Amino acid sequence: MASSIVLPGLHESFWIFLDDSGNLSFRGGEVKPMVKQTVSLLDRCQRNNFESQIPPFPSSQTNSLRYSPPGLRRLTLCVTTATMYPAGNLLIPASHGRLEAILKEPRIQASGVALVLHPHPLGGGTMHNKVVFRAAAALNDAGLITLRINFRGVGQSTGEHDEGRGELEDVRAGLDYLAESFPNHPITLCGFSFGARVGLELGISDERVVNLISIGTPVNKYDFSFLEAGRKPILFVHGNRDEYGDLGRLQILLDKLQTHTSAELHVVNDCGHFFAGHLDELKQIITDWIKRQLNNQLAKHD
Repeated sequence: MASSIVLPGLHESFWIFLDDSGNLSFRGGEVKPMVKQTVSLLDRCQRNNFESQIPPFPSSQTNSLRYSPPGLRRLTLCVTTATMYPAGNLLIPASHGRLEAILKEPRIQASGVALVLHPHPLGGGTMHNKVVFRAAAALNDAGLITLRINFRGVGQSTGEHDEGRGELEDVRAGLDYLAESFPNHPITLCGFSFGARVGLELGISDERVVNLISIGTPVNKYDFSFLEAGRKPILFVHGNRDEYGDLGRLQILLDKLQTHTSAELHVVNDCGHFFAGHLDELKQIITDWIKRQLNNQLAKHD
């Protein structure tokens, strides 16, 4: 008889065989730590009734197995492993329910707040994306409180992917949370790829947003002409080998913006869309730029 353990984020399956002597064997792939941990739990259970005896699985959405009849002499289990991410430390109210989020404060006194948005969910984008994580770390280093959210249908966020339409509401929910929780703090909006397209559309017109950061701007996939009406400082960070954003097209957009607003483009050489091997450079560019912006904006108010 076979049963299955279901873990979030299905990636790979393994068959586990329990013989008459109680020995466990594996087939179907490399045994990862999560599998070994799960198996050690199974090994402490009575073989005739796994459902009532099995302890809860760590970080799992399921903590029981199908019932095995008493007297069963041999059991086969299919264990599906997952890439496990830490749960967000915050759930933000949204029109469809909630958004999973991670809020992190800087080590120094906060001088502002930032919303950081992830790439396309259907391509595996989450708030744990390496580029998003480094961008948030860069803003933290500059003294900003950062909020990363999972768009609808990602992680523990409710709802379903809506091709950028409903995600605008998610961006607004994130901004609402920052504005209500940290009043009088300037808001920076930072997005990577799909997150840049969705975030900039709302951030360009939302009066609460002061600064804009666009990473890996996918000008080959989406129309960014709406930015031409903007008057807010904006930073573009782009790899010269970006697969989704032709550098020449981005430069044309930049030239139009520079006629009426502060717009900067930092090109990272020998770099593709996901900044592999260049994450430290990306982080430093963002930290330096946002520090300059905050200092300039503070000087204007003095």
